Order: sequence, then structure tokens, then C-alpha cells
Amino acid sequence: MHAHGLRRTNEIGELGAFAAAHGVDEPTFQALPVAGRYAWDWARFNAAALREAEVLPNVRIVVYEDLCRDPIGQTRALFEFVGLNWHRQTETFLRSSTTHEGPSGYYAVFRNSAEAAEKWRTTMDPADQEAVRSVVRRFPVARYWGDLGE
Repeated sequence: MHAHGLRRTNEIGELGAFAAAHGVDEPTFQALPVAGRYAWDWARFNAAALREAEVLPNVRIVVYEDLCRDPIGQTRALFEFVGLNWHRQTETFLRSSTTHEGPSGYYAVFRNSAEAAEKWRTTMDPADQEAVRSVVRRFPVARYWGDLGE
């Protein structure tokens, strides 16, 4: 993606049309910070994906933050859902890899997952956070994040 927003001018136009279909006029869309426009791109993809996935019996919706807050519980539930046996080795690995303290690179396997999932709250500009929230609140996917009203 381009540093100033979305990839192509026609894609910005497509997103603007998508936003307009959801009650956002062109000047309001254009005034959004880059994070808000990225949120529209995210919503366009994820709203459609969620509609398709929710009706499939062999699909489980996993919320990243839930997985990070409770990696063992969430992973156990996923193993059960797909019919895999749970092994102590799996739990040991998850416990050590998700509670890591110390330096951790972007692609590192070992990190404190709960901290990583919440880091955006302290590093993302509050205006950008609100722009993203204002977009996501418009879609059914928002129900997966109870704090969107905050």
C-alpha cells in the first residue's frame, strides 16, 4: 500500500462508493485520516467474509484479541472444533511462547501475546483509533469487539 493511503485512485473511488452505500458522503470520506480509509478497506473485505463464514458449519470465527488473551483456552477450543487431540507439549509451547518477557521482533514467535494484542491502544493516535472505530461500528463484525462503544 502507498504511504498516503490506498493503492490506486480508482480503489479510493471504489471505497468511497462503498462508504456512500453505508451513509458516508464523499467529503466526509475524503476528510478521514488514512487509518479511517484503511478501515473502510478492512470493512469491505471482512463484512463480506463474515457473511459467508458465519453460515458454514466447518468455519470458526476467531477474534485475534481473544486468542491473545487466552491462547490456551482458545486453542483448546479450536483443537476440539477440528477434532485434534490436545497434548501437554502443545500447552507447554503455547504457555512459553505467549508469555515471553523481553525483546521480541515483529515476526517473533515468542512474545507476550496479551500485550501485543493491546499495543495499538497506546501507539496509535487517538484520532486514528476513533476513525477506525467509527467505521467498524457500522458493521455486524463490530459485535466481536465489545469495547467499540468506548
